[in-house]
Amino acid sequence: MTVMINKSVDVGGPLVVDLDGTLIKSDLLVEAVFRQVGNNPASVFSLSLALLKGKAHFKDVIAQTTDLDPALLPYDEAVLSPQCA
Repeated sequence: MTVMINKSVDVGGPLVVDLDGTLIKSDLLVEAVFRQVGNNPASVFSLSLALLKGKAHFKDVIAQTTDLDPALLPYDEAVLSPQCA
C-alpha cells in the first residue's frame, strides 16, 4: 500500500516570522551598527553619545542614519526554503 502525504498547506494569509535570529541569522540592530561604523568609522563617537541617552534614542539614531540593503542581510535559508512548510 502506498500513502501520499501532501506537505503544502494553504493558510490563506501572510506568513509572519520573527526577524532577529529567525529569518535573519543576526540581529538587525547589530547589522545596522556595523553598517554605520563600516561606512563612517567616526560615527562611533556620535553613536556612543546616543547610547548614553538610552536604548530607544540609540535605536532611533541608527534607524535615521543607516541605510540597510535587505538583499545583504544574512538570511536563514532553511526558513526561506519552500520545504519548510
